[in-house]
Amino acid sequence: MDQTLTPHRRTAVRFTGDRHGTAALTWGQREIWELFQKPGARRCHYNYGRVYAVPGGRGVEDVCAALRVLVERYEALRTTVRCAADGEPRQVLAADGELTLEIYEADVRETGSFAEMVRVDYLGHSFGDEDWPLRVAVICGAGKPAFIVLMVSHLAVDRGGLDVVSRALSRLLAGAEPSPAGRHPLDLAADEESPRGRLIAERAAAYWRRTLMATAPMRFPPQRKGSRPGWPAVELESAAMAVAASAIAREQRTSPMAVILAAVAGFLHRWTGNETVVVQLISANRPSAGLRDMVGTTVQRALFAVDCSGTTLHELVRRTWAGMTLANRHGRYPPQMIQAVLDEVEHDRGLGAEVHCFVNNFARFDTAGHADGATPRRLRESAAWPIPRGLSLEIRDSAVGLRLNLITDPRLVAADGARALLCAVEELLTRGVRSDFALDEVAVHAEANEGQG
Repeated sequence: MDQTLTPHRRTAVRFTGDRHGTAALTWGQREIWELFQKPGARRCHYNYGRVYAVPGGRGVEDVCAALRVLVERYEALRTTVRCAADGEPRQVLAADGELTLEIYEADVRETGSFAEMVRVDYLGHSFGDEDWPLRVAVICGAGKPAFIVLMVSHLAVDRGGLDVVSRALSRLLAGAEPSPAGRHPLDLAADEESPRGRLIAERAAAYWRRTLMATAPMRFPPQRKGSRPGWPAVELESAAMAVAASAIAREQRTSPMAVILAAVAGFLHRWTGNETVVVQLISANRPSAGLRDMVGTTVQRALFAVDCSGTTLHELVRRTWAGMTLANRHGRYPPQMIQAVLDEVEHDRGLGAEVHCFVNNFARFDTAGHADGATPRRLRESAAWPIPRGLSLEIRDSAVGLRLNLITDPRLVAADGARALLCAVEELLTRGVRSDFALDEVAVHAEANEGQG
């Protein structure tokens, strides 16, 4: 395919909403905004993008009409961020404005692959605070719209928010009316500043302080000189792991996410010697119908802790499930308040309070098509951009089954240790689906400490 990524033309989509206003950032917006301010953070890394097929018989004017209704209905899509005179960021909802739609022409036989090229190109776009938080293209073949590419800033949506946008856009393109809009970021900001919101925040801060004071910082084996340079990025795809996680979850009446997290915690316990393993989860924070239907970003860090001592894998899964529930219950708060807690804990106990391990689940755990005992497996290694975290694990679905992506700070965990962690998770789960066993029986493979002291 010999086609460039220069739009054939551009057109303005003008919109007029029901209201405008300015407010403090929601806690979720503040979490993402502060992440963007960290040294080395690349905003484009956190973009959300999808490709949508345009039903036959629709013209560019129909696409423009659908986009106009979408932006008018969901206020997050016309909200920007501006710092006040005191330096504090504020969300600014615009009543009206215009969005640029980029129109590409492609060979009618290649519109799908061309749309994917545009999506990948858009993934590299970094949205500024005062930019509209979405970028849109329509891919035409023989002048007829075939696909829409939508890229949205994480300041405007998380996965749950993008799901709402996707359902609405699909209905609008089909000529149907989307479901009523849920809450909006301005509404959520008001809730968070209410007495009930302050109580939620205070309970979360108390939980974080209590948990951090009761646990020791995780100490990884020191890195040996001569370890390979760069930030290790290891990816494991496994059908057996997907089947095992779902099977154990059904047996223990938990979730596949709890099963995988238990295996991660069990390995970290055996490797570091910490009896209690502390990890930061990325919590969706959409417990009510109003939040589930909201276009916005509600995700925040949730502090998870589990005692791994003197237990079996299946018991650890049950403990992990309980710990996840507690963590998510206290996963809504002003990020500044939790930073103050971290500073207080560090001062009080004389040790660093930063939690270096992050786990983010994107998987839906659909094991259909993966038979019991399935064996497809792929392990890849590469290098990654430095991230503002020490150890970051992502759980995703894949055509094979499940995919675990692990990026580590080499000062904490070298490439061999990263590879050993992922392989150990798979091994623990495939063993655990056959029978339960004590964690004390788990040996830390030698390669976990290769490149480490």
